[in-house]
Amino acid sequence: MNEAAEALRDGEACNEVPGCRHVFHGDCVGAWARSKGSCPLCRARIAPGSGGAVAADDMV
Repeated sequence: MNEAAEALRDGEACNEVPGCRHVFHGDCVGAWARSKGSCPLCRARIAPGSGGAVAADDMV
């Protein structure tokens, strides 16, 4: 995740971490989760088999 994080904008695709329900840009959280296996905000573990590194529904 890049240090200059940008806020989500209306209509922008995003992803939700299943365990904690925090929402991030899809590309950002995907890269983070693949390397760390946790939520970038609260460090909740992303369980293997929960639908991949990035979880949940598209929230467009």
